[in-house]
Amino acid sequence: MALLFYTNCYYIVSMKITIPTLLLVLLFNLSGFAQANIGLNWGGTKAKDYYEEIPYESVNGKLFITVSFQHRKAKFLFDTGAPTQISPDLAEELNCNIIDKVNVTDANGSSDTIKIALLKEIGLNQVVFNDLHVLLTNPDMYKCWGAEGVVGSNMLHTSILHIDAAKHLLILTDDLDKLHLRKENAVSMISNKGPQSQPYLALKFNGKEVPLIGFDTGDSDFFIISKPYMSYLAQKNDFQKMATGYGSVGHSLFGLQKQDTTYRIKIPAIQLGNHTFTNVITESNNKSSTRLGSKILDYGNVTLDFKHHKFYFEADSTVLNLDEKRWPVALTAVDNKVAVVLVWDKPNVKLQPGEEVTAIDDTPYESFSFCQLLNSKPLLFGKEKALLTVKNAQGVVRKVTIIKE
Repeated sequence: MALLFYTNCYYIVSMKITIPTLLLVLLFNLSGFAQANIGLNWGGTKAKDYYEEIPYESVNGKLFITVSFQHRKAKFLFDTGAPTQISPDLAEELNCNIIDKVNVTDANGSSDTIKIALLKEIGLNQVVFNDLHVLLTNPDMYKCWGAEGVVGSNMLHTSILHIDAAKHLLILTDDLDKLHLRKENAVSMISNKGPQSQPYLALKFNGKEVPLIGFDTGDSDFFIISKPYMSYLAQKNDFQKMATGYGSVGHSLFGLQKQDTTYRIKIPAIQLGNHTFTNVITESNNKSSTRLGSKILDYGNVTLDFKHHKFYFEADSTVLNLDEKRWPVALTAVDNKVAVVLVWDKPNVKLQPGEEVTAIDDTPYESFSFCQLLNSKPLLFGKEKALLTVKNAQGVVRKVTIIKE
């Protein structure tokens, strides 16, 4: 998900969720912070000398943890690109006081308001956080996961967080020495310039410094780029344009985004401290931000040192080749059906955005819900080639073969 917080002085971009074949984006214009002077970096923990190992579950690149309240536990999404959130039902159960509300505009231009509540207490193992400002949200995707909220970056702004990808552990501490990290694997991290402490990193593209890039565990891609950022890189000839696509590239808070043009590009090298990622392929988006996502955990471990403003990445190899084949279409669930939502300008791809897919190879898809999409393996998982049975708006059925390339 992606939230845009606008204030009088700056904007901070955060919280985006991506799943294979579909980009889900929440684009929020929360202008209320400027008038009400209500930020999200309130409260925290008074614990000292703590070290907690918190298991996480990964579902299609989304990280889920268990949090505790005085009377019970709950499943929360862990999202460094988001502010902390709880569902309205949970807020009522915990007797949270509503302290403000903010105007919200999603990526499609639809508007609504979101309430801000005071969360008196929440625990991560033995570390207790008090008096947090949280957003009251409950989008359908959270319900699909059985999640009642989000642990966001504003909750962790005085801690050090290590993500051990091999062990599926979040390690929360206030003592960097307990993690035994190597200084050469660190880059500068800025997280104190906005209302929610989202981390921003200093990276290099092809050996050249670039504007700061967010780190967002709520996004399951490796690298996501906005069209403005792509335009900036184009001035420096820092990427190769691979293809142009047209369709709906994301799902917003209030529905599927409008159809638009998007671009698939390849960046020769992204340097993150002592490590280099080569042949990084990504696809542009209009509304959201530029950031690294949770797929980086496929290659190594990450540490966010909010206390000392450092980001660590550690991997066995210092050069990691991310070159990969991509599909010429994107599929997702629309109105309980599988649908083509984006088509790339590849030869012999005779498909249009909006067409229904009733079968993939020998597997029929008469009904396929949004929740199934979120919790299942990607529709084309493990395939290099697929035969789609497609039905257009007139009800005409045909067979189309697509190849990953």
